[in-house]
Amino acid sequence: MMDQYWKSILPVGADRDHEFCNPMVEGCTTDMIRLLGKCFMRGFGGDVSTDRQKELVEMLLKHGIHVDAHFDEIGFHGIDLVDIRRASITFSMLR
Repeated sequence: MMDQYWKSILPVGADRDHEFCNPMVEGCTTDMIRLLGKCFMRGFGGDVSTDRQKELVEMLLKHGIHVDAHFDEIGFHGIDLVDIRRASITFSMLR
């Protein structure tokens, strides 16, 4: 399903390493990344995308973006939606 989604929106012949799909690829969006303000990143060890999130944080820092990143070993994607205690912790980080 995701392959069809990307195929329908990417330019003909492009793969997922196109700048529209992968912010880690240098391209015209690189200059736009520098326009971002402060970013917040929250990740958990039980989330399969944590490594990619950490790579994204490094890329943003490289471009001079202030990143407030918090990674915990215990938790999973969306835990803030099902655990009110964890949601409170996340909201306090955002203040």
